Amino acid sequence: MHRKRPVVTEDRVYLELEAFAVEPHEDVTVSLEPTPARRAPARALALGVVVLGALGAGAFLLAPLRGGTPRSEPAPETAEGFERESLYRAIDALDEDLETEKLSPEDHAQMRAVLRARAVELLARERAPKSEAAPAPATLRPERKFCTSCGASLRGSDRFCSQCGARQDTREDAAS
Repeated sequence: MHRKRPVVTEDRVYLELEAFAVEPHEDVTVSLEPTPARRAPARALALGVVVLGALGAGAFLLAPLRGGTPRSEPAPETAEGFERESLYRAIDALDEDLETEKLSPEDHAQMRAVLRARAVELLARERAPKSEAAPAPATLRPERKFCTSCGASLRGSDRFCSQCGARQDTREDAAS
């Protein structure tokens, strides 16, 4: 018995067998043909693509481990410069916390105003002539204000009361 090529359908595989009746001392002619050679260049090309892909993936994964400092601005030399950069990073982190909804918009506005005021004060101190006496650093705690009309609690940057709508005296208005 000789096995023929199977027939495959969607749900079944049919295997066919073929039999030959050969009598004793009967001459049988058999011809053999070589099978076509495999294409070596195609296999080498596929292997080359796989190797290049693996090297690229390895380089991508190892890039953060190469070390060194990021290509950003040079590190600040003064304590004020370091504090200013820290404040900038804190403001960026605060904005990210608002975007990821870790902070409420009210808390974000209040904390950002405090950090921004401190950064502005540091910038003014750095840009001021060296002969001036440096002002005392501001506290990081926000100033609590209350409405003069209804007594509701206000944030430091509010110009109007959120409860009654009355105009509030800000520091700039009071100083004028």
